[in-house]
Amino acid sequence: MSLRKALTELKEAFDAGFINQREYDSNRRGIIDQWISQLQSKPLTPQTPAPPPAPPTLWEKFLDMARSFKRKLEDRIKEFFNKLFRLLIGQ
Repeated sequence: MSLRKALTELKEAFDAGFINQREYDSNRRGIIDQWISQLQSKPLTPQTPAPPPAPPTLWEKFLDMARSFKRKLEDRIKEFFNKLFRLLIGQ
């Protein structure tokens, strides 16, 4: 029985006057706790295996190369200005 169906039947019994508010709350908690314990006891396995990641496209490769070039250029510029600064202050 699904969780939704069980809770619907319980709500219908409460609305019809077969159970009082305390019994309704208690049974509702019990149904939800039982459902949670059933879910926790099942192993988590994916229904379908995930597809393998697609190989990078030519554009993605180009962007990676551009980022790498930019990082190297920034490092060289920092290094150049550090050396220039050291020469200017006389170290």
